[in-house]
Amino acid sequence: MDTHRVLLQTWEEKANWGEIDPVASTIHLSETDRKAYIKAYWDSMPDEVPDSYITPSGEAKWIEVDDDLYQELMRVQTGKHQRGLRIKEATITTYRAAE
Repeated sequence: MDTHRVLLQTWEEKANWGEIDPVASTIHLSETDRKAYIKAYWDSMPDEVPDSYITPSGEAKWIEVDDDLYQELMRVQTGKHQRGLRIKEATITTYRAAE
């Protein structure tokens, strides 16, 4: 099975009532793409802090994913502002850290 190296960023939801929950992850082809994705996300936020929002959590790490997930990431790369793919947390549990 072919695998591909991608950068994984986890995200958590923060709420003004104090809850913090892991909610999703994004994968990216490069650190530059990861930073651009995060910047585009924050640029799209309203000026006032919403009741709840998601934010990057922890350090990004390189992982290996199968060809199906990699091809899905490549399909969204064609968008003008798209620099990553949001995936459910459970999706990444079967992938291993890249060496």
